[in-house]
Amino acid sequence: MINTEPFNIQCKAVERLAPGHHEILQAMPKGRNINIILHKKNNRGVIVVMDLEDFLRVMLPKHTPNADNRLK
Repeated sequence: MINTEPFNIQCKAVERLAPGHHEILQAMPKGRNINIILHKKNNRGVIVVMDLEDFLRVMLPKHTPNADNRLK
């Protein structure tokens, strides 16, 4: 997808995802944008996958995780 700032979004519509979510997120661009995968499976719906650090940036913008992913 394009023009989705502040997100980088990849959409997947496959039953068996290879490489897996972790590998796809790791290969996505690094920078200020938040990397997100939308993954649809037949009869299972769509899920959103993102790193915990990015999730916390979105959900709790005033807090930042420390090295152990615990909030300060």
